[in-house]
Amino acid sequence: MALLVSERWTLFQEAVDIVFTKWTALQIAIDNSPYTGQTPQKDLLEGTLEFFKEHNGQIHADELSNNFESFMEEQLDCFCEDNSPYQVSVHLLKLFGEIVINSDLTSLQSMRDALKRGKKVVSKVVVDEGASDSDMENDENMDVEMQVDTPVYTKPEPIIDEDGFELVVRKKKGRK
Repeated sequence: MALLVSERWTLFQEAVDIVFTKWTALQIAIDNSPYTGQTPQKDLLEGTLEFFKEHNGQIHADELSNNFESFMEEQLDCFCEDNSPYQVSVHLLKLFGEIVINSDLTSLQSMRDALKRGKKVVSKVVVDEGASDSDMENDENMDVEMQVDTPVYTKPEPIIDEDGFELVVRKKKGRK
């Protein structure tokens, strides 16, 4: 099934939004910024899509990375030293090629699935009213909801040798 150009751009926009949602440095910068725009992520999304449209996808990763770094520094007062703007720009260029140019939605579908699996569990924390801290004296009952990632534990697969026997692995406790 061939997708129209407008449909591919809409799907690409969804993919970019998912990437920005999962970009840890961006989310931390947004949470700690004095940003005055509508929402930083939405502004960055609109600017990024406009940049792709202006250059018709003929973009180098370092150009896009420079745009991300400038946005983070100027709008969010954040300087990224983890090379994540470059990694995100490489990922977005790959997604642009897959979704907009080749109409391949496999990466987008896997990103959607990962986003569904990564839903956060909400925990409720009640702060004790009897605290005598000066900051707490005027506050009433404080209910705070925290979002906590659900822990994922997978048991390691057993190691089977060529004779069909299972290798027993002992837990190593601190040797002195």
